[in-house]
Amino acid sequence: MQEIEWFAKRQAPTFDKRKKPAIDGNIGSVLLLPLLGMGEEVTEEALRWLSSFPDIVMAPMEICRYTDDAISYEREMNAGQGPTTIVCYMMEHNLTKNEAAAKFESMANESWKKLNQACLRPTKVPAEVVNRLANFARASTPEYLLGFSHGSTIKELISMLFLNPFSI
Repeated sequence: MQEIEWFAKRQAPTFDKRKKPAIDGNIGSVLLLPLLGMGEEVTEEALRWLSSFPDIVMAPMEICRYTDDAISYEREMNAGQGPTTIVCYMMEHNLTKNEAAAKFESMANESWKKLNQACLRPTKVPAEVVNRLANFARASTPEYLLGFSHGSTIKELISMLFLNPFSI
């Protein structure tokens, strides 16, 4: 709701204020999708621990958010979607789009380090749960880089895979 209010009032919040709802928007994707169908591994204790948002949860959300923002912000701005996270960062830190994109790449890299460290720490949940969350981030990054956030960019790839397969 906060993002709608900013858009309606044509406000550009600070990066930190804009970042929280942007990352929170990934909660369902990062927490629920990877855990679907896992069965007994996802215990009530595991869900309680995951809902405390440890690094194994936060890092994939940050990775997805920073990667998507760096790739899709121009299209979102051209579509009139209001100030994106990267635009708020550019304005707040007086950076060019290339400098801000480099910073977002750096923030994503820091989140990768945080994720890798979290995978090595003992947790209260089964390793399968931790692996699913880490694998979600690993699978999501190429999707964003290939144009997941905009269908027309990935159209050719889908056509090559399913409509015009090649023989070996």
